[in-house]
Amino acid sequence: MQTLTKMLGTDIGFLFQKPAVFQAGIANLATSDSALADYLNSARQWTEPLLNSRNAIEHSGWTLPKVKYVPKGKSVTIEEPHISGQPAGAFASLMFDRLSRFVEDVAIHCLQKRLASGMCFRQIPIPERESEMPVRFQVALISTLQMNWQIQYSTADFFSV
Repeated sequence: MQTLTKMLGTDIGFLFQKPAVFQAGIANLATSDSALADYLNSARQWTEPLLNSRNAIEHSGWTLPKVKYVPKGKSVTIEEPHISGQPAGAFASLMFDRLSRFVEDVAIHCLQKRLASGMCFRQIPIPERESEMPVRFQVALISTLQMNWQIQYSTADFFSV
């Protein structure tokens, strides 16, 4: 994403840095693109745990603990390992969901800034999306009836919105 956004004229490399560098980057970005700065500031709530997990793997040799099988009477209970205080499956599902939305939102936001005058991206309402290929955006003419899409952070389930 850093390479893509940089090619599109926006540097978001600070997103993956320590808090002081991140805050300075947000402050700088807010002067030219407050909507993206707000979005990235909100996204930090999940990018930081993801970054910490990545750093633990790459720099500290962390590995996911094994699943535990605990006998309980005549049955066995499975205890899932945790990542950042969450069961591993829930953590992976949440990170995939947030990352998918992030990639699409940030890419479309950066692309929209480069569209020709009078053009924008329109978010296609869910009922209008084809079930076989649920495209979320389409290029459109800016009009009073059809507002251009604006980046806005959301915690809604990406794959059902």
